[in-house]
Amino acid sequence: MPDVRMPDVRITEFTDAGCPWAFSAEPFRLRLDWLYGEHLEWPTRMVGLSESPQDYLDKGFTTEKQASAFMTIAKDHGMRSTPRCARGWRPPCPPAAPWWPPACTPPTASARC
Repeated sequence: MPDVRMPDVRITEFTDAGCPWAFSAEPFRLRLDWLYGEHLEWPTRMVGLSESPQDYLDKGFTTEKQASAFMTIAKDHGMRSTPRCARGWRPPCPPAAPWWPPACTPPTASARC
């Protein structure tokens, strides 16, 4: 019978494809994987924080507010996550609400891995 070992640690990560904090944690996840290898199991589950762009608009979260938030994050934490419209990209920010659930669907997410 083959020697099948269970990992010593299992971490189930729930993450959002559009979250800058989730993206910034990736180097730490890769380091842990490099350090602990087969002793670590780390499945990832993608989630979305809304069902539609309208959910964000109903809460007053527009693309302009998102751009402003990303600029603050970039300034305060040195993260290179500023959207094109926040950097003076022309034409101005599109009127649509920020929304990224398509990036959370299995075919899209797996294609980017």
